[in-house]
Amino acid sequence: MKTTALAVLIGLSASTLFAQSADRGNPVLKRCQLSLLPENLIEISANKAGILERLNVREGSLAKEGAVIAKLDDVEPQMQLRVAKQKEDAAAFRATDKVEQEYAEAARDAAQADLDDLRSANSGPIERVVPITELRAKELELVRSQLQIKKAIKDRQLAITEWRVAKVETEAAEMEITRRVVKAPYSGQVVELYRKQGEWVDPGEPILQYARYDVLRCDGYVSLEQYDPREVDGCEVSIEVEVSQGRIEKAKGRIVYVEQLARDPGDFNYRVVAEIPNYEDRGRWALFPGLEATMTIHLGTANQNMSSRIEGSRP
Repeated sequence: MKTTALAVLIGLSASTLFAQSADRGNPVLKRCQLSLLPENLIEISANKAGILERLNVREGSLAKEGAVIAKLDDVEPQMQLRVAKQKEDAAAFRATDKVEQEYAEAARDAAQADLDDLRSANSGPIERVVPITELRAKELELVRSQLQIKKAIKDRQLAITEWRVAKVETEAAEMEITRRVVKAPYSGQVVELYRKQGEWVDPGEPILQYARYDVLRCDGYVSLEQYDPREVDGCEVSIEVEVSQGRIEKAKGRIVYVEQLARDPGDFNYRVVAEIPNYEDRGRWALFPGLEATMTIHLGTANQNMSSRIEGSRP
């Protein structure tokens, strides 16, 4: 698995990480670290084995959610799709064809009319004009035509079932093609390419590393002696980041995690993590993972519904 230098461990003393006003105002944490959320740095893999027919990105490329990043060779599944569609068309024709049923119904009506005429002839002044054997033959013909109707209806029902199966086969063939298309799971940027166009890839083999920058995390340390973790948890924060050439970027977020661990014996402090929504500036993200920030925690603004309060949640 590939790793990235964006994840930075912090081990600085509390004296350099926070400053406090004389009247115990809001905590101001120095040298906080901006980084990607762990779930926002992923490796995108191929779902199927095949030749990487097309690679639409390079390192540093920006991609919108749903954009086609890469495509594997799909000649074989395309042929399977053509066969499946032909089967579906044939099944649809059989399922909608009512000729057999209509012919059986016409034969029944004719047999019924003939039988009625013969019975009428025998009910006249002259008895048994039509022999009983002929009547039985006409009755049998009527029964046969009625059974043919039932058979035609059942054949159509079976044809409808076959049509449904053919539709599923078509969908399966289309899915095989779709699984050979690699799309961006969300708007982000290509960090590193692992494979080149024209190379063979196996299922689950990473093609590239992909990052999402719309939300960053900001790690800092708070003095345990001066601020109770319970008054910090869930509070709003504001940060200032010096990006380049003295340009200062500002953003707001919220504390989502307070570590249940005291660090630096003798000058105890605890780690807090805030999530900071990033924003675009002239086509680029304003905040960069890896930069240091000054974070101010605004006490009394805690949101009781923060995800950090959900059992089992971690940054």
